[in-house]
Amino acid sequence: MFNFNGAHLDNPLTDFVEWLKSMDKKIRHLCLFALWRPVSHFPRFVSTFLFSSYDMILLNGEYLRQGGYKLSFIRTGMKIFQMVVASRNGSPKTVFRDSFNLFPFALGDLVNAFSLEVQDKGTFPFHYNRVENYFVDLPHLPEKHYYGYNAMKPSKQAAFDVWYETN
Repeated sequence: MFNFNGAHLDNPLTDFVEWLKSMDKKIRHLCLFALWRPVSHFPRFVSTFLFSSYDMILLNGEYLRQGGYKLSFIRTGMKIFQMVVASRNGSPKTVFRDSFNLFPFALGDLVNAFSLEVQDKGTFPFHYNRVENYFVDLPHLPEKHYYGYNAMKPSKQAAFDVWYETN
């Protein structure tokens, strides 16, 4: 698994697409050496969450802006389950799949639904993720409203309150 972190880049969207293309070089040697098949036989899969609501629109626009790609979609109504990006130069396809449409429950409920023995996904102050806060070091956690506290169910708020006070 490869990780991308675009927090310090001027244009994270363009850099993300370029980063995906750079994976060809890293994967090509593995595929030819270990599997004796060209890398074009192995698509890249990118798992996303709420893809059709936000990220897909941005990535679709970036691929169209760069040109040289054929885009195809699996969708029903306005929900997009999958976007496949095929390069016209023979590079492997990139398949973006939206996990939100594959599971009939919230992402945070996956651990309990499948009895997984993994650490909980935890909490993240999504509303604090703004350009003006990128390089801010707080001596404490951001305020509760940055975590979407007011949108939580009372049981989630109670669990969050315990976590927030201990951290």
